[in-house]
Amino acid sequence: MPNDNVLIGMECPKCKSEGPFNIECTATFTVWDDGTDLEYSELDWEDSATCICKNCGFEGKAFDFKIR
Repeated sequence: MPNDNVLIGMECPKCKSEGPFNIECTATFTVWDDGTDLEYSELDWEDSATCICKNCGFEGKAFDFKIR
């Protein structure tokens, strides 16, 4: 089933898995001196972010995982 949410248009170029992927992201958290509540309000990544397929271990950039 094709991705239809945050991974829409992405698949592993090696094994064709549609995820999950480890993606280097930027997130916004509320942070106190003793830590964070781990709830984020924004999550984003660039095409140049490191992306790793959890299925086969292929590592590349997020751009490499875009279906063309």
